[in-house]
Amino acid sequence: SLCSLCARSLVSDHGRARQELRRVPDSLLPLLLGAALRGDRPLVAGDLVRAWPFPVLDLAQVLAWGRAAGLAQPSAPCMQACISALTRRREGPEGRGGPRSPCALRLLDLTGLPDEETETALRRTMNSWSRSVALAKAVLDVTAGGKRKPGARRPRVVLHANLLVNASSYETLLAALQSSGRAGSALGLRCRDLRVEELSLRRLCRLLEALEALEAREPALCKLDLGFNNMGVRGLAALLPRLARFPRLRSLSLAYSNVDVRRLAQGTPERGEEAFGRVAEALASLGALRELNLEASRLSDRVHQLLADIAPLESLGLAYCSLTPGDMASLTASHHTESLRCLDISGSNLGQLIPGLCSLLGRTTARLQELSLIGCGLADHHIPALLAALPACQALQQLRAQNNPLSLQALLQLTTCLASLPGLQAFYYPVPLECYVSGLAANPLADQLLEHPVQLDSHARAHSDLSSVFVSLGKRDVLLSTTLYPTTIHAYGNV
Repeated sequence: SLCSLCARSLVSDHGRARQELRRVPDSLLPLLLGAALRGDRPLVAGDLVRAWPFPVLDLAQVLAWGRAAGLAQPSAPCMQACISALTRRREGPEGRGGPRSPCALRLLDLTGLPDEETETALRRTMNSWSRSVALAKAVLDVTAGGKRKPGARRPRVVLHANLLVNASSYETLLAALQSSGRAGSALGLRCRDLRVEELSLRRLCRLLEALEALEAREPALCKLDLGFNNMGVRGLAALLPRLARFPRLRSLSLAYSNVDVRRLAQGTPERGEEAFGRVAEALASLGALRELNLEASRLSDRVHQLLADIAPLESLGLAYCSLTPGDMASLTASHHTESLRCLDISGSNLGQLIPGLCSLLGRTTARLQELSLIGCGLADHHIPALLAALPACQALQQLRAQNNPLSLQALLQLTTCLASLPGLQAFYYPVPLECYVSGLAANPLADQLLEHPVQLDSHARAHSDLSSVFVSLGKRDVLLSTTLYPTTIHAYGNV
C-alpha cells in the first residue's frame, strides 16, 4: 500500500525519521515500527519504542501489520534496540518532551515472535537464549539504575516473554525474575512459556520459587518444558507438586527425564512406588493441563496409573515409552480419547500394538488432528489394518510415518487413503524400501533406515508417484515430505 511504501522510505533515513517523528500521528507509529523491524533499522526501532504512545506494544502484531503473509523475526540488532530502549524510555510530565510526548508503554509483549530461526540465511536473528538473556539484563540494568539514582518512581513496564534457561544463563535469569517480584521495580519480567535445559533439581526449585512469587501477583506461565533435565522418578516427585501453584499451566514436557519404571524396585521398592504415585498425583492436580509430553520415559504397563486422574488431554506424547498392548488398551478405554487432538507414539513396536492402535483410532475419530508413528516398525502387512481405521479419522490433518520399512506399493495405498481425508495438510512419509542402495537388511530397524544411503533418482521418482496421487484427487496443497525435523511448511514437492 502507499502507506507501507511511505513508512519504508521514512525509516530508511534515521536522521530524517527523528525529525519527522513528532509530526507523525500516533495511529501510524505501529506501521513505522513494523517497517523499521522488517527493514532492519535498529536506531529507528529504538526511537519508536522509547516514544511509544500506547500502553501495549505487541511486537508480533506490529510485524504482521502491512505484511502480506508470514511472520518475520526481527534481526538481532533490532531486537536489542527494542529491549535497550526500555532502559532509556522518555518519562516526565504530560506535554511535548523531545521529539514526542513521554512514553506511555506499560506492557511489551514478545510472546508471539517465532522461536525458531527460519530466516538465518536472510538476516541475523536473536535466538531464544540470547533474547532471554537480553531481557534479563535489561531488567537488572533498570534495577541498578534506580538504586544509583533514587527519586521519582518511573511507571512500571512489564515484559511478557518466552524464556529459555540453561546452566550458563541461570544466574542472570534468576536474578531478573527475583527483581521483577520486588515492589517498586520499574521493569518486570513475566514468563508465558519456559524452557529449562540441564539444570539440577536444586536450581530448578529456586527458579520455580522466583516464578511463584510473580504468579501470586499475575498468573502467566502457560507452558513449561523440563526436558533433558535427568531428574528421574524421585526428582520429579520432589519437583512436580510445586507446579500446582501455576493455575494457567496448560502444557508440560517431561521428555528425556530419565524415567524408567523398571528402576522402581531398586533400593527400597516401597519408596520407588511411592515416588511414582506422587508423580501421578502431582500431574492430576494440574487442572488446566491439556498437553503432556513424556517422550523417552520407560512406562511399560504404567500408562493407566499415570494418566487415570489427569484432566482430559488434547495432546499426548508417548514416543519411545516402551508401550505394551496393555498400555494401548488403557489409553483406548481412558477419558482422554474424546479430547485428543495430537498423539505421538513414535518408536513403539507396532508389531504388538497395531490392533490397539486401530481401536484407539476408532475412539478418537472426531478430534484427532495429528498422529506420529515415526520409527514404529510399520511394515506392509500392517497397512490393511491401518487402511481400515484411518478413513474414520475425518479431522486428521497430519500423519508422520518416517523411518518405517514400507514398500512403494504400500505407500501408494496409504497415500490414496489419506487423500480422501478432507482436512489433510501434511504427510511425512518414509523413504520407500526400493529407494535404498542395495545391502539394506531384510527387516531393517529404524536406525538402519536412517543410516543407510538412498538412491536419490529413485527417491525422486517415488516422490513424484506419491504426489500424483494427491494431485489426481484434487489435493494440490498437501505437504508431502520425508524430512524428519521440519521447521517450516513449504508447498509439497520438496523432498
